[in-house]
Amino acid sequence: MTFKRSPSAGRSRRLVTVGYQRLRYRYAIVVADQQPRPVGEGWRPVSPAAVLAQPRWRPRADVAETDATIAITVELAGVDPDEVEAVLYEDALIVSGRRELPGPGMAGVYHAAEISQGSFRLEIRLPAAIATELSSARYDRGLLELVLTKVGSDDGGR
Repeated sequence: MTFKRSPSAGRSRRLVTVGYQRLRYRYAIVVADQQPRPVGEGWRPVSPAAVLAQPRWRPRADVAETDATIAITVELAGVDPDEVEAVLYEDALIVSGRRELPGPGMAGVYHAAEISQGSFRLEIRLPAAIATELSSARYDRGLLELVLTKVGSDDGGR
């Protein structure tokens, strides 16, 4: 998917490409605030230690629905757009990537380290069936904004 980054004061407009793939089958399982597990392991209890040791973090997201669209906004401050990949299933959207921030250096010491780094994965169950590819996508000031057209809308199924 290719979309334009909005111009900022003193910056020129440039195209930003994010890896995008549309799959025409349902996503097997969406587990909120946890990593996906194979379907056969769906009933196995998860210990608190395993949840705390997850190698990935989950960015925050907003999902809004109108009669014709589903709009998803993902908070990705500090993430290079080239490090983001989106996979759209019939019933879910998976956004994954990596955020690396510079450290304090050899002589520096952290007094607080609250910003998540490393690999991330966001699984969002879609509240309605999607008719077409992405209607629009934009990455601006650390926010990835995706708009999906729903089945049955006037401009769906183009």
